[in-house]
Amino acid sequence: ERHWCSGCRQPMDLEPDSSRESLLPDDEELVEDRQERTAYRTRRFLVAARLAFIFSHGVLLVSVSVALLWEASASWWLVFTPVWLGDAVCAVLIVTSWFASCPYVKLCLGKGEARSGDYNPSILTEVMPDVVLSFLGFFALGFFVVAELLFCGYLSRAQNGEPRTLVPSAAVFIIASGLTFCRGVMIRAHGALFVCFGGAGILSSTAALALTGIGPLDTSGWPILVPWCLAVAGLWLAAARRFLRCRCVLKREERLLRSIEQVVLLMVLAIAVQAIAVLTLGWGASGRQAALGATSAIGAGTCILSLLRARMAILETKIGSVEERMIAEMASARGMLGPISYAL
Repeated sequence: ERHWCSGCRQPMDLEPDSSRESLLPDDEELVEDRQERTAYRTRRFLVAARLAFIFSHGVLLVSVSVALLWEASASWWLVFTPVWLGDAVCAVLIVTSWFASCPYVKLCLGKGEARSGDYNPSILTEVMPDVVLSFLGFFALGFFVVAELLFCGYLSRAQNGEPRTLVPSAAVFIIASGLTFCRGVMIRAHGALFVCFGGAGILSSTAALALTGIGPLDTSGWPILVPWCLAVAGLWLAAARRFLRCRCVLKREERLLRSIEQVVLLMVLAIAVQAIAVLTLGWGASGRQAALGATSAIGAGTCILSLLRARMAILETKIGSVEERMIAEMASARGMLGPISYAL
């Protein structure tokens, strides 16, 4: 039998529990820190879903223009592959966003507070509204998927010379675009994006119904493209206005990215106007090829814009959102004006 002297160190299992209890506060702080890190995950997943949707449709424009330009006999279901993949990724990201900030919500409920920390969002005014709006976004995404399936079936039947009608797909596109437009009108955050593209979807689908049997790349199909030109112009105006308003709080890389974004938007707008002009003049086969080339360039520009926005979102996760920095700048300015007004 082994005997332990009084000066010898006792084994770990014989040590008093006070050392273990002293670690509990640190463990609680570590767990709380991990929960606070999930505060903005819902918003980040929703931003990623939005960018995935835009990027996939930009790739769709490129694939469609290439298929028509080469006069390939590929199935339209295969040509629309970028959209099927993009819609699937978008749906997964939206559903994931519903549970992404649950640890932070649980932390706030455990404390009995709407916000944990000074720089984290409120679960009442920021996190939960994002979740509720994501349900509306998921509902609108379902309409877009149905409309794209119907439109792809319409193109496939036209390729095979079968009877077809554009009414079902156009009607569903109008409903989905109407939901997008309402979201932009009701919610100020990113409202210009939803208003412009939602309104363009409604007008272009209505024009397509009015011009039955005429495609957007036909000589008389230019009214279908005009709403999208107006949407790009509206986005450029909104981006320029926002850049001027928040330029004082932007970092150098952010200023560069936003400047490039405005240049790309202007290029996309100029190419779209050129495509409409070519179709209006009726240059025949050469004009159609030029319009297809312009469509491919517009699709590439859309992909570039989504990548620029993705980089901006990554920067904001590191240094804080632009809105938060503007509020902090206004608060510091008022704090400086306070002593001055008191002295006067």
